[in-house]
Amino acid sequence: MTWPERAWQRWALAFGLSLAALAALAGVVRLATGLPPLQTNAGRACAGAWAIVWLFLAGLGLLKLALRAEWAPLAVARVVLDEAVRMRLAVGFIAALVLLLSFLPALQDPATPLRYRVQTFLSFVLGATAGLLSLLTVLLACASLSLEVADRRIFTVLVKPVGRSAYLLGKWIGIAALNALLLAVSGAAIYAFTWMICQQAGPRAPAVAEVQREVLTARVSFPAQPPEPLEDRAARRLEQLKREHAAVLEELGEEKLFAQLVEQERRQEVLLPPPDTR
Repeated sequence: MTWPERAWQRWALAFGLSLAALAALAGVVRLATGLPPLQTNAGRACAGAWAIVWLFLAGLGLLKLALRAEWAPLAVARVVLDEAVRMRLAVGFIAALVLLLSFLPALQDPATPLRYRVQTFLSFVLGATAGLLSLLTVLLACASLSLEVADRRIFTVLVKPVGRSAYLLGKWIGIAALNALLLAVSGAAIYAFTWMICQQAGPRAPAVAEVQREVLTARVSFPAQPPEPLEDRAARRLEQLKREHAAVLEELGEEKLFAQLVEQERRQEVLLPPPDTR
């Protein structure tokens, strides 16, 4: 068997072989458990890992196509993407991210209430994804530049019509593009696995509705508004003081006293007596 010469043929062959391996693994899971592979934790984890890897590779290919314009920083950015794929450090971080996204849902106890499982998954995976991408950004940025200087490969770049600013801009574009790709793939994977966790309880189960209402709901904050404007309350108290304590009003002045009354009403609004609730 000869290896195809064209790149798209090699990628198609690799995709077909990986799909055949996934199908074989699904058959093994089916024989071992007697269940459809996607109804088992191992089957979902393996299928998810396969989908994430190929989604990342497809996005990487599209990024390289988008960076093919004739501009010096984009050429440097393409080199950064190639370096990230070849470096063991970057590949290790990407592999850790894939394993984390794929196998974390399989490690959860099905007896745990659905809302807690979804909250735990989202909390842990979002924090871990942010941490891994942050470390990858720092280490890849340092290694990409330092290794080129150490290996003297930077001399072959800077002798070309590429200025220092264009070189550094290209490095930044490449790392930012890789981060954007990993963030998009991670977001899609997190959404898909959250949906799969919810589907384990049945699409119409009350627990799913609770998750939709309590967990998967965007919320906005807004300041508390008193039932009556504070200025109106202060104005009534000021009128009362005019009738009952005119001397105090003359001593302090109407504007100063009104400001003090507004501040007192504001403080009173956020104070609750011990037996009261609001």
